[in-house]
Amino acid sequence: MPRVTREIPVEHMLSRQMNLWEMRRQMAEEGKAGELAEEPWHRGYIAISRQLGSLGNDIAERVAALLGWEVFDRELVHQIATSTRMRTQVIESLDEKGKDAVKSWVQGLIDSDSISSDRYCYHLIRVLTTISQHGRAVIVGRGANFVLDPRKGVRVRVIAPESVRIQRVADAFHLSLREARKRVRESDNNQIAFIRQYFHRDVNDTDAYDLIINTEFTSVEAAARAIRDVLIERYASTVPDKSGKGD
Repeated sequence: MPRVTREIPVEHMLSRQMNLWEMRRQMAEEGKAGELAEEPWHRGYIAISRQLGSLGNDIAERVAALLGWEVFDRELVHQIATSTRMRTQVIESLDEKGKDAVKSWVQGLIDSDSISSDRYCYHLIRVLTTISQHGRAVIVGRGANFVLDPRKGVRVRVIAPESVRIQRVADAFHLSLREARKRVRESDNNQIAFIRQYFHRDVNDTDAYDLIINTEFTSVEAAARAIRDVLIERYASTVPDKSGKGD
């Protein structure tokens, strides 16, 4: 899915995604889900938390391309969560079983006191959970790894040494190293504050991730393939062995 820009507003992107979800629902009802039924990992999600300058966005795009999935970046998710109309559209895209699953999961989080009682946080996790319920989603940022069911997806943290990230940001945005350093540190601090405020967690808590990738010497392609392989192995392990070679 292209990123939100002035040329591609969020409304157009959401409309396209709604059409895809509706098409898949109809295919499933008509028994034409083929690939979905054969490849169980398409029911899952990938949540990517990334530091500025770590190449996390590029990795998200690449792993989505490898899987034939869609990317939901932080801008898209945020705009859906803050728009009543768009948020309603997304939630209504599920069938009753899916809506019940989302309601139950969100209520469990609220009752556990593991998230903020802020209305934005409540709307945000409803949107994140609905997107993950559809499957085939690479979700970037917004604390998705802290609220989605860890059994149904892969939670990834993409990092790199600060010096490496500063140089990448300077090159990408044509900034001086001083300006790039300021931007990187502000981004890190904002991310820490956001996760702490809404999810009462530390964004750098390793227990919140299944995979942590340092991109100082790891390419975008290698990182994307590693994420894909972890996802497939996780779901493949839940499929009964029909070969007769099991226990």
